[in-house]
Amino acid sequence: MGKEERRLRRLERRKERLEAEKNIYQKAAGKSKAGKIAYAVVAILVVAGGVYGLNMIVAGAPKYDSFAKCLTDNGAVMYGAYWCSKCQSQKAMFGSSFSYIDYVECDPRGENAKPELCATEGVAAYPTWKAGNQTFEGVQKLETLAGAAGCELK
Repeated sequence: MGKEERRLRRLERRKERLEAEKNIYQKAAGKSKAGKIAYAVVAILVVAGGVYGLNMIVAGAPKYDSFAKCLTDNGAVMYGAYWCSKCQSQKAMFGSSFSYIDYVECDPRGENAKPELCATEGVAAYPTWKAGNQTFEGVQKLETLAGAAGCELK
């Protein structure tokens, strides 16, 4: 067998391998499309359920207006950033009553931002609460904030 025949056989074998790989990829692509569709449906249901649940929590939550006012009157301050998901969770715990909380935006791109104040106060994580003589990092239970600020949770 000459050099040219060996080259032709190698090319034939390579062509067969490529055809086999092409078939495998086509089969996998068909399966993955169905998998992607199923994944997308599940993801949509999870997100919709989460939004519904959050709306139920906020809508069904008791009003904390007097509690939020007490926190502010007693010097409690929440430091956060507009993009912080944990800050959003903390705000949601108060529902519409969060409007009475003394909130400081630390990200300079945020609305009414005061990054210098955050730096002065030593804020290193979001959210950070200063209440009484204590500093709390992360999402806090309302009971914790009540105790630190000397407020009644009602």
